This record gives sequence, C-alpha cells and structure tokens, in this order.
Amino acid sequence: MWMLGKLMGRPVAIAVVYFWSGSQEEMNQKIYECLMQDIQELQGQHEVIVLGDFNGHLEELDGKMDANGRRLMNLARRNNLVVSNLEEKCEGTVTWTARDQCSSIDYGLLSPGIYDRLTSMKIDEDGLGNLGSDHNRLRLIFETHVDRTEKGKQEHRTGHPTEREIEKIATALEGLNLPLKGYEDMENAMKKALKEQIRSRPRRKRRPKAWWNHEVDTAVKRRREASRYHRGIVKRGRREEVNRAWDLFRSCKQKAAACIQASIQRCDRRFMEELRRAGKSAPQRFWRRLRWEARSTSHTQILKQPETGAERLGIQCIPLIEEWYGNMIGAEEPMSVEGDQEIPDVDDKDQGPPAELRVRPTDGELSRAARRIDAKTAMGRDEIPMSLIQGLGPRMRALVAENLTEILADAQIPETWKETRMKLLYKGKGEKADLGNYRPISITSVLYRMCTQIIRTRLQKWAEETEVLGELQNGFRTGRCIEDNLFVVTQCIEVAVQEGRPLYAAFLDISKAYDTVDRNILWSRLRGLGINEADVNLLQALYAGVSVRIEWEGHMTRRLPVPRGLRQGCPLSPLLFMLYVAPLEKALEQSGVGFDLSYRVEGAWKRQRIPALIYADDVVLLAGSPEDLQVLLDICGELATHFRLRFNQRKSAVLAWGDRDGPNREPEEQRWHLQGGRLTRQNTVKYLGVTLTAEPDYLKVHEREKRLGAIRGKGVLAKKSTWTFNRFEVVRGLWKMAIVPGLTYANGVIVLSSQTRAFLERRQRDAERMALAVSRTAPNEGVQGDLGWSSFEAREASAKALYERRVHRLPDGNWAHRTLRYMIYQGRGTKWMHRLRRLRDRYGFEPICLESAGESREGPAAIRKGIRAVETERWRAGAAAKPSLAMYCAEEEAIGKEPWYDNSTGSGLLAEARMGTLRTRVWRARFTEGQERTCTLCGQTDETMEHLVLQCRHIVPVPSTEVLPVALGFRIGAEQGEEEQKNVRSAVDVTKRRLEVWWRETHRRRECNRSAEHQAEAEVAGGATG
Repeated sequence: MWMLGKLMGRPVAIAVVYFWSGSQEEMNQKIYECLMQDIQELQGQHEVIVLGDFNGHLEELDGKMDANGRRLMNLARRNNLVVSNLEEKCEGTVTWTARDQCSSIDYGLLSPGIYDRLTSMKIDEDGLGNLGSDHNRLRLIFETHVDRTEKGKQEHRTGHPTEREIEKIATALEGLNLPLKGYEDMENAMKKALKEQIRSRPRRKRRPKAWWNHEVDTAVKRRREASRYHRGIVKRGRREEVNRAWDLFRSCKQKAAACIQASIQRCDRRFMEELRRAGKSAPQRFWRRLRWEARSTSHTQILKQPETGAERLGIQCIPLIEEWYGNMIGAEEPMSVEGDQEIPDVDDKDQGPPAELRVRPTDGELSRAARRIDAKTAMGRDEIPMSLIQGLGPRMRALVAENLTEILADAQIPETWKETRMKLLYKGKGEKADLGNYRPISITSVLYRMCTQIIRTRLQKWAEETEVLGELQNGFRTGRCIEDNLFVVTQCIEVAVQEGRPLYAAFLDISKAYDTVDRNILWSRLRGLGINEADVNLLQALYAGVSVRIEWEGHMTRRLPVPRGLRQGCPLSPLLFMLYVAPLEKALEQSGVGFDLSYRVEGAWKRQRIPALIYADDVVLLAGSPEDLQVLLDICGELATHFRLRFNQRKSAVLAWGDRDGPNREPEEQRWHLQGGRLTRQNTVKYLGVTLTAEPDYLKVHEREKRLGAIRGKGVLAKKSTWTFNRFEVVRGLWKMAIVPGLTYANGVIVLSSQTRAFLERRQRDAERMALAVSRTAPNEGVQGDLGWSSFEAREASAKALYERRVHRLPDGNWAHRTLRYMIYQGRGTKWMHRLRRLRDRYGFEPICLESAGESREGPAAIRKGIRAVETERWRAGAAAKPSLAMYCAEEEAIGKEPWYDNSTGSGLLAEARMGTLRTRVWRARFTEGQERTCTLCGQTDETMEHLVLQCRHIVPVPSTEVLPVALGFRIGAEQGEEEQKNVRSAVDVTKRRLEVWWRETHRRRECNRSAEHQAEAEVAGGATG
C-alpha cells in the first residue's frame, strides 16, 4: 500500500509492506517485483520510504540471512535505498519478541534525500508504545525548520467538558456563597469553575480517543508492564520463567483487548443515542463526525505571500492573515449614490405594536433559546460551553436570566460578546497555501447567541404582525419553508414547458451579502419600518466596537475591527438582512412584470405575475421574456447599488425553459446586464440544494446526484458497521437517521423518475440485507418485515400528502398557494399533480378540495397511519405470494424491528431461516440437480431447516423448545408475560448457536473435501507426467 503526500515540503511516497514467512516464496517474489516496479516509477518525482514487516533476517543483525533478507538487500541496492536499521541513526535492534525468541524482522528503507533529513529511527524494544502487537514500534524522527520555541506561545484549548465534568461544575456553581453581581462576575465564576475542573484532568501529549477511560488505561498499563517484564526475562531468564512471563503477557493482552472492545461498543451506543436525540440535525452531526474521523494528521500548514510567493508557517502566517482579512473587509470601495436619487422605502407609517425587544425574557423564551443551540456547539472567546448553560442548576439559571434582562434593558454589552473567534476552513479545492481557498467560520459566545436568539424571535414576530416582509421572501420565517420556493420554481418550469411559452429564471448571488451591509443604512431602515429608538439602540449596541480574532495553527491574530457588515454566526443576521433588502422585495412586487400565472375564475380574469422568489439572500427572478427579465435585473442592480450590495456575475446564472426560439436568437439577445456586468445563459444551476437543468427533464442531473448519494451512503454504512458493537443496530439507525434525509430532501415537491425511485428502493434493500447479513436470495418482504423500514414510495406519499394539505391552507397571497390555484383552474397536469393523484389512488389518503381545505378530517398523524396501514397490507399480500415466506406470513402481522439480530454469524442464519431461505441441502436441491439431501453432520435424515433447528443431535446446544416458530422468534409480543418472553429469547439464542455450529462445520468439511480433490488431481497429473 502506497501513501503519497508531503514531508517538510518534499513530495514523499510511503509504502507499507508485508512479506510472508514460511513456504510462501512465490507470493513474496510477486510482492518484491511489484514493489521494485513501483519504486522505479516513483523515484525522480518523490522521495521514497518503505516500512514494514519483511520477515527477513540479515547477517549484521541476526547472524544469518534468509531469502527475504536477500530480497530486502537487493531492493535497497538496486534502488539506492538506505536500510536505516544498519545505520548509526538507528537506536535499538530487536523489532519482534515472542516467548523465548527475539529478532529483527521489521525494517525501514529510505531514499538518500529523505534519509539526510532523518534525525533518528527509534525501535521501541521495551514495547512501551505497543497496544497489542508482538512487534516493536519503529519511530522515524525528522528534523524540521519549525521554531519549537513557538510551542509555548500557542493558545491551549481544552475542548468540551464531559457530562460528568458538567455535573461537577454545575454543582460547584450552585454551592457558591459569594455574591455574583453583574454579568462579569457570573462569567468569571463559570470560567473559574471550568478551569478548576479542567486542571484536574490528566495531562496528555494528545487528545485520547473517545473510548479511552480509566478502565482501559489500567488494562493497557498492565499489558505494557507484562510485556516489559517478558522482554527483560527473554534476555536473561530460564525457559520456564520465559514461558510463564509469556503466558502472563498473553493473558493481559487478551484482557486489554476485551476491555478496549467493550469500551468502543459503549462509545458507539452513546453516539447512536446522540443521533436519535438530535432529530432533524442527525444527518449533519453524523457527517461531521465522519469528517472528523477521516481528518488528516495534524501538521504545520504553509501559506504563501501573495507578492513574492515566499512560504510562511506557524506564527509567521499571522501578518499574512491580518492583511488578507483587512483586504477582504475593505476590498470593495463604497459605491457612489447619485444625490438626486432616493432609496425606495416601505411606507413610513404606524407599524402597529412595538417590537418590545428589551423586556424581561420569560422562562419559556430562555428555555427555547437554550434548546435551539446544540450542546456541543463551538465555544466563543469566553470558552463557556453550551452544555454548561443547559446543565446549570436553578440558582444559576435564575442568575443568567437576571443578567440577560439587565443587558437587554441597559444595552450594556459585555466585552466578550463583542469579540468573535474565527477559524479558516479549507474549501477542499485549490492550493492550500492560498488564503482565498479558505472559508471563514465565525464563533460567538453561546450566551450572546442565547440573547440574540430571544431578540430574533421577538423581532420576527413583530415583522410578521406588521407585514413589513412581503410574499416573495420565505427565508427563516414562521410558517414558511424552503419547499415553498422549490415548489413554485419547479411548477413554473413545467407550466412553461407544457404551455410552450418561455420562462427565464435568473439565479443571483450576492457577493459577501452579510459582510457588505452598510450599518448606517440598516439602522435608518429599521427606524423607517417603525421600530422604536430604544430597540434600535439595543441593536446598535450589539454592533458597537465588534472585532474578530482569527485562529491559525494554535496562534491568534490581534483584535481586528469589523467596521461594516452583519455579524457572522449571529442568529439575528438573517432577519436583519431580510429587513435590509425589504425595499428590493417591494420594488419587484410593484414592477408589474414577471412570469404570468393569470387564470379565469367564474369568467373573470385573476391577473397575477410572479417576479421573483427570495430565500434570505438567495434571489431568483422569473420572467416570460428576455426584456422582462432585464427590467427585473435593472431593479435589482439599482437597489443593490443604493444599499452598497454587489451581485457576483460569475456565480449568477440565467436558465430558460420553453423557449423554442432560443437556439435561433443572436448571442447578444441572450446576454443580460447587471450592475455593469453581464449574465449569460447557462445550462445548470444549484438552487436551494436541488440541481436544475435547462431541459424539459430539468431534474436529470439532480437524479444522478441522488443515485450517487445512495451508493455513497451504502458504502459508508458498510465501513461504519464492520467493527461496531452491533451491525444490525448501526446500519438500521444510520440509514434511517443519516442517509434517508438526504435522499428524501424536498420529497414533498420534487418528483423523481420511476427509474430513480426504483434505484433508491434497490439500494435500500441492499442496506437491509447488509444489516441482517443475509444473501441476495432473501425475499424483499422478509428483510423489510424484520428491519421495519418504510419504502421510499410510502415516504414520498406521506410527504406529498402533507405538503398538499399545507399548501392548500396557506394564505391566499402566498405564491405557493397561488401557483397551485393556477394549476387547478387551468387544468395543468404537472408531474407533481400526476404523481400526487397516483399516490392518492394507491394509498387512499383523503383528497383536498380547494375551497374547503381547512375542513379536512385527516391530520398528519392520521395520514401517516393510513399510509402505513396500506403499506402493511401490500407487504402481507406480497409475502403471501412467495412459498418461502409461508411460515413468516402466518406468524408476522406487521412490519417492525425484530430484537434478535447482532454481529454473530448465527444472527444472519437466523434471518435466513425465518425467511425460508436457509441454504440447507434440501433448499439447494431445488436449484441444483443431483444435490445430496441428507444432513451434513448426522447423515441420517434430510437436511431441512426444521431438522437443523430442532432435531439434529450432532449439533449443540440442545434446543430448548420443540415449536419451530418459537425457536425462530416469531411468537413474542407485549401480551406475553415476562417469563414467556424470556423463554422465547433463550430459545432464539440457542437457535443462533446451533445454526452457527452447523454452518462452520459444513464449511470445514467442504474445504477438506476440496483440498482432497486438489491433492488427488495433483497426484494424477504427476503420475501422467511420470
């Protein structure tokens, strides 16, 4: 296995090698030749390091040389590699110890260029760094030009406290007798309690694994002590002492391995429970955990100076980062505004009830704000974790409420709230030495986020009551969702294609939308909307004197002022931005142009044109002609200029559907102007997570991405479930919680093709078989019945039925509702309408009448229950049609998770037995002519499933029941008593063990027969040759 990367700025190729011991000469020669060829191809472009277990002996180290030793020396000689074990830089000789033997069989070979940078190669002869191997660790230490004196200057971050530590800190804070006056005293008390608790942690060079605990640490130390004792005895002890020491070491090693495995299982169970509690955020948490596990080894990151290209690292990068951030904040000069032009505004009038941003927060507001912030979210500069705030006792919670009340009333913002901590994350493409390829992530204090969460909720309520936000804006608003925008856009596309009239859509990207907001204009806008001066002063106070410190490789920049823009990482920012651009929304609504969705009602025309849709800072303009689209672009460009915003033409795109004359238009007719730049017609764009294509089949690329996502998800499950506590639980939980949400995104409004839907169903069946560890011969109804998953079709039926009810009940002014009314009155049978009708016929949920949507008798729970009932009926009908599922169909009544499955071989065999596809000889005889039918073990009766589970006396343990359905775990339910349930569990455990014995013995005998056949064929061939 080769690994390519960089070491001290040099391209390096590292090979991990294993040569076989014993009589595997042919295999070792193939490995040698392959390694030789690889090295010759890599040399010249890469320095080469070859490490591994060569199972070879050298004269200089062991007093003898064998075949693998000669291969090793030939490899080094022919490729000019240095055998580090033979050089002065090597500290130690023995790399392997077992019982009374020790030797040197592990080696490191380096090309001369990289060997010159090698400080030493240390062989851990005492086994202090080995967790469970009889080999000694080889550690290569290279010189580096990093200034080690910087290490002490780096900021040390302690990470999140554990649940146990949080309990101790909360208890200590509750017991404080000191009076805590003001926010600063409260903050200092929390920081002191955190510091005292963290100080009691054992100091480590690196962060331990999540499963590392005191029990594991003790077991590993005992294993190391036993290893050290054995290695010392080998050098000077008698054979009996060596054997006793070896047995002791083996015993400690096995106990340590068992302890580690048990701890990993507990850790995996906790993670699965965390995902279940996370709810809708489970996919995000899962993929974040996956990226964290796959993170690369930490190393010093190099940055290049833009002007000279000189490389900088460590603390030398800080001036470059400060300069880069200053340019980013002040890169764009303020755009001039002509004096005779006025900024369009919402009508200045009495806007109804005041926002009341500064009144005392209620207990409900505090608890809701705390719940909306994840317990393990990143900490701000005060390093107070959200888990501590959520775990505080009643006295400290009351103190938090009191201090937040004072802050809201007095607008005296704590200093730690004004400072934002920023980290730079590599985007994944482009040169890592270029700061332009990094995404800044801002982190504010969790208490600041709690307070602004309360302010945001109040301000949003005021905005909805006063209707200062129009019907085009659907972002982050109560009663609105991202699916509304997708529904309108996709239905307009289909209407345009069906009616043969053009639809032009401009998807606009505002460059650094939040960072370029002019705060003076923002405060003026808020006053104009009717927010009283006291509330505006509170918002201004939150932005007074704000600064940012950027973290890089453990170092921090100085406090950099942030003179403009909205605060990143602040819950208020999306709402403030929507209020900032509210005039743009109003101007688009009043333009009178857009995509025409007019229809007749009782002979009278209902005139309506939809000009745009906005989701926070995502803008899409909709028009029926190129000229109308240019009018809308001019409105956007003019108002954006007034508000100091800039559209990014490179990231914006125009797509068209239903334009039959498009290919015949002149190039100039397919270009649009925006803020002095040009927009051209494109073929694809990603809008709110859905890739749209400028073709009648507008979801073609999106469906391809869905298929790739299903394949990737299945691969991730295979990896995650290989060494886990319970394959069945992990696959079942992760597929449902982490994979399915991505595959069913926008399920209520998006209609996938039948081929893609069938593909997703097949991938789910593959995941089900993976969880159960059954073969592809297991029937679909059986695997679905034991997993308890709904089909993708049932999920789609539920999503579309619920969205239909939602869109019918939306206000008449809502554009999703208006689009639906257009399709109904015009009789437009879009894919969504056809699919909804088919699903309604299939699952029988109640149709909705346009004029009486609020009178529907079915609620969400009733709809899901009805769809589940229909799916169960169809599942039972499918199972009844398959002879192998005769007993399964007779015993199982519903789809549901079964409790019998784990990581054992018997678990998968039990699943096959329940489904009637256990691969016995009688079962194989149905497909293979001449297949022997008698039992492999007893040879007396036919090898049937019943015989193996209940009758064969050559299989142990003895069955605990004579009833086959009980032995297979069918007859258990809540109506049974505890003792009866215990008996069924015992019977199932016996069945799994019996099946596992039969399976292993069958395979052992089969392998013996094959070996005998091969040997006989070899003898015959040898005789013929003779």
